Amino acid sequence: MTDDAADASEEVALPEPEEVASAPETPHIVYVLFDDMGWNDIGYQSTDMAALTPVLSDLAENGVKLTQYYTQSTCTVSRAALLSGVLPMHNGISHGTIVMDSPIGLPLKYKLLPQYLQESGYRTYMVGKWDIGHFNEEYLPHNRGFDHFFGFYGADITYFSHISSRGYCANPNCFPDLRNEDETMANASMRYTTDLFRERAVGFVEGHAANHATDPLFLYLSFNAPHYPTSAPQEFMRNEAELLAPFTNRERRVFAAVVNYADRSVGRVVEALKATGAYNDSVILFASDNGAVPTTCNQSHCTSESNTGSNWPLRGMKATYWEGGCRVPAFVHAPKYLGDRASGSLYQGIVHITDWIPTIVRGVLRSSSTLLGAEVSGADHWDSIRKLATPPRTELLYGVDHCVAGGQLTGAIRVDNWKFIIDYNYSNYPVPTTQEPFLERYNTTDITDHLVNGSLFDLAADPNERTDLANAHPELAATMRKKLMEHYAGSTECYMCPPAGMKAFDVWNAKESFIGPWEADADSMYSCRT
Repeated sequence: MTDDAADASEEVALPEPEEVASAPETPHIVYVLFDDMGWNDIGYQSTDMAALTPVLSDLAENGVKLTQYYTQSTCTVSRAALLSGVLPMHNGISHGTIVMDSPIGLPLKYKLLPQYLQESGYRTYMVGKWDIGHFNEEYLPHNRGFDHFFGFYGADITYFSHISSRGYCANPNCFPDLRNEDETMANASMRYTTDLFRERAVGFVEGHAANHATDPLFLYLSFNAPHYPTSAPQEFMRNEAELLAPFTNRERRVFAAVVNYADRSVGRVVEALKATGAYNDSVILFASDNGAVPTTCNQSHCTSESNTGSNWPLRGMKATYWEGGCRVPAFVHAPKYLGDRASGSLYQGIVHITDWIPTIVRGVLRSSSTLLGAEVSGADHWDSIRKLATPPRTELLYGVDHCVAGGQLTGAIRVDNWKFIIDYNYSNYPVPTTQEPFLERYNTTDITDHLVNGSLFDLAADPNERTDLANAHPELAATMRKKLMEHYAGSTECYMCPPAGMKAFDVWNAKESFIGPWEADADSMYSCRT
């Protein structure tokens, strides 16, 4: 893939696909989410991972690739937007990450995707990473629309011991984070998380077919792979030494193994759908939650929580509003619902993570738009994807964040192909390659000018954000800055609460030392806002 591989291809409008008479009105829906997978980390568009994601690549090649799919820049913020359909600037989860002792969560007033689907008769299953709040029982998956849950509550866990990698070890226990429904999984220690998640996902598919065959299934499979601290089974790496041999950088090689292992696990879930007769009546959605965290170094240190993914050739990384932080791989695979004409095509429309709820509820299910919450702001792309027709979006708010230290305006907006950005995580070019860390060369003047004036890019001509055009088009830059400021002024105060610390630790140490709820009052997060 060349530096310009992120350029949009010419869109071709196809005839409307014929309706398939045997396609159920309520298909099974499987949403697969990878954690911190970058633009260059999926085989069909990668410089070095072509052989590592055969399952995902095959699903994408026989589906519709979303070439301009945008998510939020961090894990928690993305999941809150995905499951609520509400922009982070409105739902209060617009900054930072909900870690193991964060006394906050996505507010209970928001109906979540599984709750919409339950209203349409779906049985709902979740496997993997939750990360939108667990300080109180009311915020847990089984109280927010999921009939069944197997996974972990916080932002990340180690792949074998299932310890919160941001955890605190006390007395002398560390705090694991793994549950089967409401029960802690102490007996699963040293089993690889991807194995556990694959087995449970397959079990859910098989159990659903055996016990609820007449009901539609919704499976949310939210892997922790390939999130930091990236780790793969040693036996797997030995057995697949030939496959992994091209990766001369050790960290990138481990990353490749983690992604390949997860890809195979997706394959097992697809096999289960086929074996139970559910595959043809399924809509499979895939995306990453945000950009990767490549290893970057300056004169004093390297990034401490790198997963050594790659966003090449896009600029920036996770936790930034640059394209590399928010533009990620995504596709739709639906044998009976896309039709032969759309299958194997590219959808060039701008798609945002908040668009999934309208696309599923209003588009796939043809449910009345009145069922959607008033604050759901996304667009329904379903017919546009199926017909490769005119997309419903011309504007995208990457985000605004006023929880940055010092109140620094941070945000980005796109109108048609023009993007205006102010990001305190200033990113120079070039970006890290796939094999070696990049030594950042920051120019203090450039950073200061950017934070004061912002930067303007033409993404049609410059998708990798190399040439700042703010000085060349000052009026346009001023107009877009004004529009961004209007969003900033209308945004909800973000929920920022100090970690609970020993208040949570004491509760956990009294209950098997597992991470879980510790607050009795579901409204306690509102009293801690600063």
